[in-house]
Amino acid sequence: MPPEFDLKLGDTTLHLAGIPDAEFILELRTDEKLNRYISETKPDVAAQIAWLAAYKQREARGEEYYFIIRHQSKPVGTIRIHDLNEDSFTAASWIIKRGTHPYVSVASVLLGYHAGFDFLHYKQARFEVQKGNEPSFRFHRKMGAVAISEDDHSIQFQLAYTDYCKYLDKFRRFAGI
Repeated sequence: MPPEFDLKLGDTTLHLAGIPDAEFILELRTDEKLNRYISETKPDVAAQIAWLAAYKQREARGEEYYFIIRHQSKPVGTIRIHDLNEDSFTAASWIIKRGTHPYVSVASVLLGYHAGFDFLHYKQARFEVQKGNEPSFRFHRKMGAVAISEDDHSIQFQLAYTDYCKYLDKFRRFAGI
């Protein structure tokens, strides 16, 4: 049974994904401008539904959590917490619909970390950024993330809970929340 997540920052929230979200997720993941830095997804609703059904079983076992990002109650993106280890988790599958206010991008990442750090009680977040994704590099470096390895396609980062807390305080002051 998944924890009772209460993930809200201003008017941005995260809700666990379900089968009814399949078409929205597929729309995001097959958008050519949005999918440059994520794994390929075939435009097949039945396959997306099957993936979500299998995911819901992993969620029930506490193995991973896939969220729909909502802004003012409208779905605008996704973020996933998975690869749960003894003291760390991986944040991935982050996609935001084009035209969404930049505030929502920052708030949604912070909420994803909030899930991993404050609800699941991990001490470190891990994630990778595809080479060429400069906005993501800049954002995560500002948060205090540290590069821990690199390959031909991506750089792997680590973010400590303490650095997340410092950045969250700055963001709240900036956003007035």
